[in-house]
Amino acid sequence: MVPEELTEADFYGRASVQAAYEQGLVPLGLDMETVEPVTWNLAKGNLLYLTDKEEQMSALTEQIARGKQKVIVLAPKYHNLPEMEGVTILASPEEYLEGLDMMEFKVQERLEKKQRDHVATVVVYNLTELVGELNSEVLDTLAYVLEKGSRAGYGSIVMSSPALTKHIDVVSKIARSYKQAVVGLRLSDQSVLTVTNRSVREPQLEEQEHYYVADGLASKMKVLMI
Repeated sequence: MVPEELTEADFYGRASVQAAYEQGLVPLGLDMETVEPVTWNLAKGNLLYLTDKEEQMSALTEQIARGKQKVIVLAPKYHNLPEMEGVTILASPEEYLEGLDMMEFKVQERLEKKQRDHVATVVVYNLTELVGELNSEVLDTLAYVLEKGSRAGYGSIVMSSPALTKHIDVVSKIARSYKQAVVGLRLSDQSVLTVTNRSVREPQLEEQEHYYVADGLASKMKVLMI
């Protein structure tokens, strides 16, 4: 049974969670029914995280940083992320430009060599705020990394509020097309994802409860994000 409160010690101490990290997967939480880790597998594509709480975005970023991959975060200038070991945070126009140019080059190089193993995770942090700080050139380069990166071992996790539906830029359009998502609010409180097994009378989520959505089907999981 899933514990009432999921602590870091409980989550990271589980053999199944450690095994997932060893396999290069990114554990997201525990399935409410099977109590097995729900993982992000890049083979299924990039991941969208929908939440209206920035502290939840920050908590998931810290969780991702524990993985085997190097982590590159694109964040708005005024973000609340702590410094994390092995994590590069890009949070200024110069850093966006330089960092994305390098990522584009690496992705092209790895595509040519057909290298697909998951080596880097690109976190697009608080997208609805971030897009206001990116010029069209940077948006286009980021769109390239999001679209082509997963086939070259550069997986992306886009974190956003449900206001994502109101944005018409190229990056927001790509994020809305993702088939794999973690949702930190009621499915009825968002219109980004179409979920076929959504309950008609959907209750509020309990604390530490999220949905994992893949190919239109949602299941509940227990997460560290509060």
